[in-house]
Amino acid sequence: MRARLTLVAVASGLALFFTAARPAPAPKLDQRQQMIQALNRLSWGIAPGDIELVQKIGLKNWIDQQLHPERVVENPELTQLLQPLDTLAMTPVEMSRRYPDGQMIQAMAMGRQPRPDEPKLRAVVDQEIARYRERLAAKDDKAGKPEDKAGNTSPAPNQAPDADEPVEPKAPALSTLLTPDQIAQLETGGPKQRIAALESLPNSTRDAVIAALPRKTARQLAPWVPINQAHQIAFLINPQQVVPLDLLGAKVLRAVYTNRQLEDVLTDFWFNHFNVYINKGKDRDLITSYEREAIRPHVLGKFSDLLLATAESPAMLFYLDNWQSVDPNAEARLRNLPNPRRPAAAAAEKRGLNENYGREIMELHTLGVNGGYTQKDVTEVARCFTGWTLRAPQLGAEFQYNDNLHDKGAKVVLGVTIP
Repeated sequence: MRARLTLVAVASGLALFFTAARPAPAPKLDQRQQMIQALNRLSWGIAPGDIELVQKIGLKNWIDQQLHPERVVENPELTQLLQPLDTLAMTPVEMSRRYPDGQMIQAMAMGRQPRPDEPKLRAVVDQEIARYRERLAAKDDKAGKPEDKAGNTSPAPNQAPDADEPVEPKAPALSTLLTPDQIAQLETGGPKQRIAALESLPNSTRDAVIAALPRKTARQLAPWVPINQAHQIAFLINPQQVVPLDLLGAKVLRAVYTNRQLEDVLTDFWFNHFNVYINKGKDRDLITSYEREAIRPHVLGKFSDLLLATAESPAMLFYLDNWQSVDPNAEARLRNLPNPRRPAAAAAEKRGLNENYGREIMELHTLGVNGGYTQKDVTEVARCFTGWTLRAPQLGAEFQYNDNLHDKGAKVVLGVTIP
């Protein structure tokens, strides 16, 4: 009897506890509160006029429009602001040529790649080559020049030979372009003074001045000027930084000005979910088209379409090294093919199975860390994705499925047999 009474007391106490702990139902939101909640959750925040707009067309209609961005007329002001950020519409090949990275500058300096014909771009490239050679010379002077057995001084191993064509002279000195007062304004004035001094110059003189400024001084101007001018500053003093600058600028501009708010919020969310790293080699030139072609078009569609688009994206293939993942037995198979396949066999021999993408697609992209898969599943998934590679990785880096590199053996993934 005592045990039964104790059990009843405990049960009653638990019932009282859970009743007390249950939160009271939230008060029903009025119409204005519903609009504020929707704007906060489905957009980047409430801008002036947003509540009035939603009130005018109705909350349900506004949400329906946001779910179908193709029906929403884009803000012409945003279109105009994005126009100077030309990398947003470029292919990876165009980007690499227009805004060469350090490897391309080095190749031009050593004569392995031609310098551009367009005069303005050529002048920028010549300055980058000159800086590259200066860095090499300083490094060689610091290290000392090695001597051969006969005692003759030879070029240091890392010294680049001159290209066939001489590099153009450096940018003219500031003193030939500006008055002493203007120079002082640009170099030591406050932000407003610097911007005023810059904007008072004709376009052609302004570009020459930016190129002639010390890099640190020119970089300090960028945060204070409109995005189109910051783009131009980066082009003139550090062209490899134009791509990330345009991406960051576009993100801020879209968040502020776009009428397709939900699409942009979801683009940012899914870009974060299927993340790649801009500073990993060719991803610098691939990441813009990745967001433009693999992420943005699918954010309001089916998850399976988005997953496949990212899996086939050159940016993802390069970032997680899946473009180099091959059947370990591919080398032997390729050597039995006609002679034109011999280089492919040699390349396959240096590679093998890479599990980076197999792990990430399960751990981060789909199932989650505790999703019930095993290390064996990771290996089997990696085998499924062998042969998903890149055509011309150092140029356009397009997706290619290479059947000769694919592991065609049976696989078992999460208990499902793939013949």
